[in-house]
Amino acid sequence: MPRVQLDILGKSGLNAVGGYVIDDTIKNLSGPQGRNIFREMEYTDPIIGAMLFAIEYYLRQMKVIIEPGDKQDARAQELAEFCKSLFSDMSSSWEETLSEIVTMLPYGWAYLEIVYKLRKGETRNPKTRSKYTDGKFGWRKLALRSQLSLDKWELDEDGGIRGMWQVAPPNYQRIFIPIEKALLFRTTARYSNPEGKSVLTNAYRPWYFKRQLEQIEAIGMERDLTGLPIAWVPTEIMMSDATDDEKQIYAHWKNIVSKTKRNELEGIVAPMDYDAAGNKRYDFQLLASAGERQLDIGSAIARHKQEMAMTVLADWILLGHEKIGTQALSITKSEIFQKALQGWADAICDVFNSHAFRRIATINGFANVPHPMLRMVNPPSVNLDELGRYVSALAGANILFPDEPLVQFLREVATMPEAEQEVVEDGLKKREEMLTRPPENPISQEDEDEEVEEDDGA
Repeated sequence: MPRVQLDILGKSGLNAVGGYVIDDTIKNLSGPQGRNIFREMEYTDPIIGAMLFAIEYYLRQMKVIIEPGDKQDARAQELAEFCKSLFSDMSSSWEETLSEIVTMLPYGWAYLEIVYKLRKGETRNPKTRSKYTDGKFGWRKLALRSQLSLDKWELDEDGGIRGMWQVAPPNYQRIFIPIEKALLFRTTARYSNPEGKSVLTNAYRPWYFKRQLEQIEAIGMERDLTGLPIAWVPTEIMMSDATDDEKQIYAHWKNIVSKTKRNELEGIVAPMDYDAAGNKRYDFQLLASAGERQLDIGSAIARHKQEMAMTVLADWILLGHEKIGTQALSITKSEIFQKALQGWADAICDVFNSHAFRRIATINGFANVPHPMLRMVNPPSVNLDELGRYVSALAGANILFPDEPLVQFLREVATMPEAEQEVVEDGLKKREEMLTRPPENPISQEDEDEEVEEDDGA
């Protein structure tokens, strides 16, 4: 038998020191500073908010399917049914749990602690309260541990993840949550990085420039509307040897100029000398702007918006805002976006299939039973008008005949309520009778001959 090397020789190459992951590519996005930047991007930018909203609510409407690991094994079917019951027996719904899972998108990762309970029916104790009385261990909830509360990671010598150290309000105590009692969701597992990669990483640069340009644009518009305040005063009160009274007068006029603007404290106090023959010695006016710009800031901002949306293939949300784009282009881009989201959905399912189901099965005595598989299925996305014409054409050519699976599929894609089995079968039976029923008042061959003779006689 050949000798097999079981020891790990290489390293993942992850730059982590003492449990702290260091990303030298964009230093601003490393550590707590980076997580605060991602939070600002998520909560303050409308384009990023729209991107994340579209992703989350598309994932939330995907159909969740749990299939037995072995359809021929009774124990595997029993385990699959038990795992289905876990999702409906938590204190938070699946949609709420999924909403916490998808926080991995802006931060790159989401760490959810598995809180178990003993299923003893409707008790007052939340540790035993359940819809079921089977005495099995279930999930009380899958609770998100805030990314902002991360202190550091506990990593082994080979780069494996042992757990997360957390420092969270209100008591800010340092707590260790082992990986065996948690589920780690990541956008990518490259280099075994527990923090994955935020989907906003590539959007950071256009977001930064867009924010700066928006501030410049707002200040420029405010200046154009208000004008630049300027005051003209006698020269002597601005001199270094001015008297105290003159200095007070000068300070008074500077105060008037600076307080004229609400946002920026700015203005000009310039010397003005006139004689005693009625000319001005003091004057105040607003210096208007020409209102012209050598650069179009608006187009630059629009370009950065598109670049931000492109990073997650969500630039279709901008179609129509710039008076460009066709319906066909919108459909194509949205379909590509949906296919990309299927990858993230599969990554979420992999965590349940590889870790969550295995652990709960072992706890409840299903250690050697094939584990079930969780799948998130894209909702059908079809044009009902085109589908209707297509089905009608096939039926008219006697190529397609209605049956129960076809009826259920058409109702599903049209988001119609499911029909009762008896109603479906009765409808198909009536249609079959209608198609095979002979026409009413049939004309016999003798009647046809008589009609022909009458026509000839006429």
